[in-house]
Amino acid sequence: MIYTTDDLISALKRNAVVPSSQRKFSDDDLIAFLNEELQLMVSGELMRLNEEFFVTFTLIPLVANQSRYELPSKAAGWRIRDVAWLDTLGTYNPLPRMQIEYITNQDVLSAADHPTSFVLMDDSIKTVPEMGASVVGSLVVFYERLQNNLVKTDECGQITNVAIVGTDYHCTLTSLPLSYTSNTDFVSGTGPHGLLAEDKVTTLIAPLVLSVPIGVDFTRVPVIGDWMVRTGNTPIAHIPAEYNIILAMLGAMRYSVASGDTAGVGTITASLNAMITKLRERSLNRTKGSPIKIKCKNAVLNLMRGRLWS
Repeated sequence: MIYTTDDLISALKRNAVVPSSQRKFSDDDLIAFLNEELQLMVSGELMRLNEEFFVTFTLIPLVANQSRYELPSKAAGWRIRDVAWLDTLGTYNPLPRMQIEYITNQDVLSAADHPTSFVLMDDSIKTVPEMGASVVGSLVVFYERLQNNLVKTDECGQITNVAIVGTDYHCTLTSLPLSYTSNTDFVSGTGPHGLLAEDKVTTLIAPLVLSVPIGVDFTRVPVIGDWMVRTGNTPIAHIPAEYNIILAMLGAMRYSVASGDTAGVGTITASLNAMITKLRERSLNRTKGSPIKIKCKNAVLNLMRGRLWS
């Protein structure tokens, strides 16, 4: 089942037995509850399984004489999954993380054209050694991204037609995204409802038609049923379908707490604990087999050295 934000609000009200006449909390308040629980509890529950949920990457071009690069703006918890150097030939070179105390004078005083390792400092990645006046390639930064904020479906535009006109996609929508300017996210209308393209410049060419260049980096071509939303928003949470009811229950608990419904909080908590336990078992391994951890080449080499000298 597809759980749009409207469906989540209905499920929240159903589980919390919200009176139809209550005026204390608006639907916008309930969406705020859902977003807080989505970002902290649901995403956190999935991330703690270490099964690469929400992992994505971004390319950061190296800049001459610049050795510190800001973390991706959507990196959850200011954490990164991995860093690599992509050279101009397209060769992917994983970079080891160095501890700050092991940085040497040579690392600081060097003027290299590419990094051989990195350190984390505050909200940035620092290349080791220092970058010089001539640099090549880019950093590839893998990270677990924050979720887009849930908004009502009437604040988004669902695609009803896609036409190729010249070098552009012309997307006809049910309505324009709320507060539309030019930057738009494309959200898949089918599970798992991920981002097809993020923060793309679109052009309004007719009252309900937005144009975007075909060359934009889509994970797949936009089709009827997909959504166009203001950058940073979404009408559907990008989580496994089964976790939508968890999200609705968490929102219901927040409503019950805010309403002073102690009995409701206890009932919902008991149900939540049972649901999370079952879903944790289902989500723990995303493949039937166990992934093989490949040992670092240096570790294997050091092991062999130890055997030679023993």
